[in-house]
Order: sequence, then structure tokens, then C-alpha cells
Amino acid sequence: GINRFHFVGGSRFVHGGAMPQEICVPLLRINYARGEGKVRERTSVRKLGLAPLFHSTRITTARHRFTVTQTEAISPRVQPVTARLALYDGETQISNAVVMTFDSAVADMNQWRKEVWLTLSNQTFDPQKQYRLIVRDTDDQLDLIPPVPIIISLAFDNDF
Repeated sequence: GINRFHFVGGSRFVHGGAMPQEICVPLLRINYARGEGKVRERTSVRKLGLAPLFHSTRITTARHRFTVTQTEAISPRVQPVTARLALYDGETQISNAVVMTFDSAVADMNQWRKEVWLTLSNQTFDPQKQYRLIVRDTDDQLDLIPPVPIIISLAFDNDF
């Protein structure tokens, strides 16, 4: 019959036989994920996100300041990004282009902001037309933020 040893635990706990809990070794596999439900996303290394920090999309001088900020600090899972900022009329560049690197790892959000001054080219601009501020990644040429519509309404044209 069954070899039973009477130990503490009652008659329902069997010792000495070939029971599954005595011969099976459980194995665990752990996957780290973020989010909940179907929105779960496996953790991976990704590039930093950017956001514009300006309210006025109207340019009234030939030189204008734009402020762009990172959306989070750099970490082992969030890589820094190098962006190229310029104003465009369709596919034609109408300002100087500035290349900036966003790589702040500090927790202070005030240090995530960067200011860039863009100077318009010497031409006339239609105040009824929408131009675009484009922020592109220098590595893969993808837009880091959606193109921002800009209206250029210069008070004085450059007559020189």
C-alpha cells in the first residue's frame, strides 16, 4: 500500500509517496511591463520626447525665440536626442536651422528647457499664409513633435 508516516499535518497530508508536489519543480518566467491591460508596453530603450513651450504662433520680427523642452529626464531606458529646428514654407526652409541636443538627466524640469533663436530669411512673407516650425531628429529625420503652424506678420519688411 501507501507508505504513510504520521506527522503533524493530519491524515490528508501524505509523506513518502510519489506525489506531484514532491516531484515537480515550479519554474517562473518574469516579464517586466508598464501600463495595465491591453495598453501594456514592454520596457525597452527609446528616444526622449520633446514638447513646444510657447503660446504665440505669430512672428512679428525677423528674429524670434522658441522654447522647447524634454518631456522626461534621461535614464538608462530613455536616450538623449539631437534635434534640428527650422521654419519652413512647404518644403522650402525660410530661416536658419539650429541643431540642439536634449540630454538633461536632472529631475528639475526647469533645466529641461532650451531656447532657440531663429532668424527669417530676407524675403517677403504673406501674413495670411501658414508656415511651419519643424523639429526633426538628426539621426532618422523623423519629426519629434508635430509641425507647429506659424503665421509670419512682419511689421516692417527689410528694404535693404
